[in-house]
Amino acid sequence: DNALREKAEALIESMESMEEREKQPDKYSYTSLVIVYGKCDKSVERVMNLLDKLKHCVPRKELDNRFFKVVLKTIGESGEDNVAENIEDVLAWMESGMFGRHVRRPDALCYQMAVRGLTNNPGNLDAVQRAERLISRARESGQDAFNNICYTELIDAYVATNTPEGTKRADEILEIMEKEFASGNSNMMPRKSNYEA
Repeated sequence: DNALREKAEALIESMESMEEREKQPDKYSYTSLVIVYGKCDKSVERVMNLLDKLKHCVPRKELDNRFFKVVLKTIGESGEDNVAENIEDVLAWMESGMFGRHVRRPDALCYQMAVRGLTNNPGNLDAVQRAERLISRARESGQDAFNNICYTELIDAYVATNTPEGTKRADEILEIMEKEFASGNSNMMPRKSNYEA
């Protein structure tokens, strides 16, 4: 995998050195590089270094939310210790608009990837609570595109903590979903699995 990474990085560097803009890397090139990083060691560090570089240069085809969904997925699946901080940084950068006009505010799928990443360590109550705070802050700021998928991730993660506090909070979140669905939010319809968790 590291041999593949070295080849991919060499190819990107070669493309970046091209004077003709149409031969320079675009969002698809960088997305592929992020996917390669996900198969290597130190994947989060490599992805964050790439984002830091991209803050200062605009690819031929500007980055968009699809690129960042891959970034969030890669970070979340890395299993590394600094996942939470980096996921929160990426979401904040998306909110700031520093990556161009095509990067909109994080949508429900971006938050789903973030929640999944934060809860990827079963049994970590602090990480699950951090994921819930992330959703709460986003909703308070006007992001209302959340659906039952994000909340199902939270419920499953709270149950997986095997703590009385986690079980209680899972039940409370299910009640929130039921109330929102009853008030007309069809995106929050509880799933059968929510009652089996």
